Amino acid sequence: MLLRKLEIRNIRKIKQADIEFYGPGIQGINQSGKTTIAQCIALSLEGTKAFTKGMITRGEEIAEIIVITDNDLKIRTLIQDSVKQTVFQKNETGKYTALAGGVRAFLDSIRSGLEMPWAMKDMSDAKIIEILKERSGLTQKITEIDSDIKDKETARTETGRDKKRLGTSDPVEPVKHPDHIDHIREEREAAVAYLNKEREALLKAADHIRSKCVFKSVEDIEKMDAVIKNVVEVVKKLLADDRVYSQADIDALEKEIATWVEKERKAHEYDDYLRWQKDFNRYSTEYEKLTKEIEALRKSRKKALAGMKLVKGLEIGEDNLLYHNGVVPGHYRNESGYELVNG
Repeated sequence: MLLRKLEIRNIRKIKQADIEFYGPGIQGINQSGKTTIAQCIALSLEGTKAFTKGMITRGEEIAEIIVITDNDLKIRTLIQDSVKQTVFQKNETGKYTALAGGVRAFLDSIRSGLEMPWAMKDMSDAKIIEILKERSGLTQKITEIDSDIKDKETARTETGRDKKRLGTSDPVEPVKHPDHIDHIREEREAAVAYLNKEREALLKAADHIRSKCVFKSVEDIEKMDAVIKNVVEVVKKLLADDRVYSQADIDALEKEIATWVEKERKAHEYDDYLRWQKDFNRYSTEYEKLTKEIEALRKSRKKALAGMKLVKGLEIGEDNLLYHNGVVPGHYRNESGYELVNG
C-alpha cells in the first residue's frame, strides 16, 4: 500500500496543503514543513500514539489530516478535544464509505501483515487467527499440538472417571492370612463321625436291652445284669479303635474354625484395600502426568503463537481469541459478523 495524496488542515505552520506523492521520500528546504508532513503521516498510519500536543495551528480549534492510498482507501484524522480516526473505502459508485471497526482494526491488520484488511471486517477472530497461523507457517504445528491436547484431555477425562468409580476407602488394619486349618477341619469331621457312631451303637444297645425286658420271674430280672454287661462289652469293643470325642470337643473345634474364618475375612478385606490403593495411586499418577503434559503442550502452543508477527500487545489466547494487553480488544467478532462494542 502506497500513499497517493495527503491533505493537511491547521497542523502547526501548515494552514492548508494538498500534497500528491509520485515517489519515495520528502524533499524541501529547512523550515518548509517536512517534519510536520512526516508527523501527519505517522499520526495517520500509527494511530493516536503518534499524536503530540501542540499539533493544532495556534488560534485554531480543529485540525484535519486526510491520507489517500493507491488502493482507494482514505484515512481521516480529526483533531479537536481528542483524536478521532476513520477509514473509508471507495465503493462502486466512486463514493467513500466508512469501514466497520474503525482505524484501529484497519491498522492492526496492516501491521500484522494481512492483505486487504478492509475485506476482513466480517471475519471472526478464529478466521483471522487461522490466516495469521498460515502466514507464519504454524498451521500444521498448531494443528498437531491441538490434536495432542485433545487426545490427552480425553485420556485425562477417562482416567478421572475411572478414579471416581473407585470411590473412597477408609484405611484398613493390616492382617496376614492365617495358616491353613485343614487338619482342624479333618479333626472336627472325625469328632462328628465318632459321636454319630457312638450314638448309633448306644441306640442299638438300648433296643437290644429293651427286647430282653420280658420278665416272667425274679430270675429273669437277675439275668438282665448279664445282658447289660454283655452289651457294654460289645459297645466298648466297637469303639475301641476310635479316639474319644465329646460335644465340647466339637464346640471347641468349631470355635477355632470360626476364629480362622474371621481372620481370613479381614485378610481379604486388607487385600481389597491394597488393590484399591494401588489402582487409586495409579489413576492419580496418570491424571497428574497427563495434566503436566497438557500444560506443557499449552505452553508450547502459546510460545509458538507468541512468535507470530502481531501488533505489540496483541496475542492469541488459549481460547483462540485475540487479546490486546491481556484483554479482549474494543471490538467483538463472531462467526455471524462484526459488531463494534466500545469504539
